[in-house]
Amino acid sequence: VQEDLAGVDAGIAGELRVGALSLFSPQALAGAVERMRRLLPQVFIHVQMHPLDVLHEQLREGRLDVMLAHAELRVDLNTVEVVPLYEEHSTILARTGHPLRRRKRLGWAELAQQAWVLPPPQTPLRPMIDRMLALHRSGDRADTGPDVQIDSLLTAFALTVRTDMLWAIASHMAVNFIAHGGVAEVAAPASLVRGPFCAFHLREDQANAVLRSFLDCLRDELA
Repeated sequence: VQEDLAGVDAGIAGELRVGALSLFSPQALAGAVERMRRLLPQVFIHVQMHPLDVLHEQLREGRLDVMLAHAELRVDLNTVEVVPLYEEHSTILARTGHPLRRRKRLGWAELAQQAWVLPPPQTPLRPMIDRMLALHRSGDRADTGPDVQIDSLLTAFALTVRTDMLWAIASHMAVNFIAHGGVAEVAAPASLVRGPFCAFHLREDQANAVLRSFLDCLRDELA
């Protein structure tokens, strides 16, 4: 902390390049950026959202200072430092008037019979949803219509509000959409996916005061 404050007094400037999955907590990321703007006002912060493979490539090539992603990613621990940040789990959303919203207990067989708004294949949720549907969806479905894959969170939200489709999303993201109105959580037997989200950075950047300050801001915000 003393080193970082000394850097502030010296007028640290530069750029912080942050790459994140769209599923990373927007509250934590926005809060950390707000803290950084107060702590190091001369640092330009660039936040970008990309698929996991793109983020990993940019981190390895040094085009990102830090990557925020789930811990399932395999990295070379000789070159990359992994910092656990928070535990994430999934939430299933439906429009507030959905018939299943009145049910307190639901099984996967009932949920699988519904039409789903599917995330892109490269997201951690998608293989879990595909597996659940393959195991529990029967051929005698009611006329719920086909599933739809949508990459845009806002479009997926709008479709969920307008139809009886179900939508699985990270819990930190679900909070925002529930607060906006039109959707609510559906009871599920268990979380489709659960695990830690982490910050990844190159070990050679450990002495970077700006990066250390940002990680401290993230921890403070998540605390």
